[in-house]
Amino acid sequence: MAKTNFTKAEEALANALEQMKVGDLLEQADRASGKVSDTTVKERTRTLHALQRDLNKISQEDKDFYKKLKVKRKDLQEYLEHASTLTNEEWEKLLHFKEQVDAYLKQKSKEAPSDEQIIASQRKKHITKRFNVSEKWLPLK
Repeated sequence: MAKTNFTKAEEALANALEQMKVGDLLEQADRASGKVSDTTVKERTRTLHALQRDLNKISQEDKDFYKKLKVKRKDLQEYLEHASTLTNEEWEKLLHFKEQVDAYLKQKSKEAPSDEQIIASQRKKHITKRFNVSEKWLPLK
C-alpha cells in the first residue's frame, strides 16, 4: 500500500492556526484601544439575524408575545432597522431583550410534549389500527 504524504495538510493547518492567532491578537488590540472592529460588527449582525429569526418564529405561534415581555414592537423595529447606528446603551437593551426571548423559547420547549408522550398518545388513539393499510375510503360496489 502506498504511503500518504500529509505535509501539505499539516502546512495548511499551521497557516490557519497562525492566521487565527493573529486575528485574535488584532481583535484584542482593537478592544484595548476602544475601536469597533469588523468582527464585533459581524457578531452584532449574527445576533440581530438570530433575534429576527426567533421573533418571526414566536410571532407565528403567539401574537401577544410582545405584551408578555412588556416591550413595544415599534421600538424594537426601530432598533432592528437602524442596527448600524446603535449606541452602546441601545445595544445593551437589545441584548437584554434577546436574553428574554431565549428564556421564553426555553420555557416553551419545556412545556411542549416530549416525543415519548406523543408516541404514547398516538398508540392510545390508534390502538386497533392495522399497519400498512390505506386510510382512504374504499369505493362502494
